Amino acid sequence: MNPEDRVSARLDEIEAGIIDLRPFVFGVHKAGELTSDQPATRRYRNRLLHALLLLYHLEADVNRLARRRKKAKRVVIEFVEGSNCVRVCWRAANTHKHGIGGHSGNATLPNAVITVVKDANKAPSPAEADAIVVGMLISDADEGSFASQPLLECAVREWVAFLRNEFGLDHSAWLAKCFPTPSAPSIELRPGGENVVPKDSVVTFEVPPHVRDAMVGEMKKRREES
Repeated sequence: MNPEDRVSARLDEIEAGIIDLRPFVFGVHKAGELTSDQPATRRYRNRLLHALLLLYHLEADVNRLARRRKKAKRVVIEFVEGSNCVRVCWRAANTHKHGIGGHSGNATLPNAVITVVKDANKAPSPAEADAIVVGMLISDADEGSFASQPLLECAVREWVAFLRNEFGLDHSAWLAKCFPTPSAPSIELRPGGENVVPKDSVVTFEVPPHVRDAMVGEMKKRREES
């Protein structure tokens, strides 16, 4: 398989991984099934880590392409290291593959599920309310904490731009399949408030600083203990 086809094949696998993470592909669950110790949360984490690993291995495919095009390997390395979202995704996959500390000293893990609950006040109990997963919080001992879906989308978009600018490869149609243009408005959730979100809306939110700090602190502690 030539390097261009290898990159395209990898992108097809990444597309499948991204689709598996979509809220209604993963399914509607009861809120009580989405706590950290439940199988549903572990299933989602596994899907997320698989998508991150596929993105991680894209670097090797693009390195082969660079060799074929007589480009220096540093071109790819500098891109990966210079893009915040690509770098954090790489670090998360590297931690998953090699463990905390590993050969690169990374400590980057998905460590909290992010859910949207439907009409919790109408359910018999909060645990029985219908809920969907919209991502996980990925925390890095050095980089901070990030919501997984915007992070993953940013990384994918930057890879597509890099492939276009550096190698003249147009994967814009593939990108549109992975992240189609939303048909509904984007709504920013208010922290601690009552948020009504119409169906099919795109939600954005800020992770509370104390949550981000606590997760980063946990990653630093685990790296020191590894």
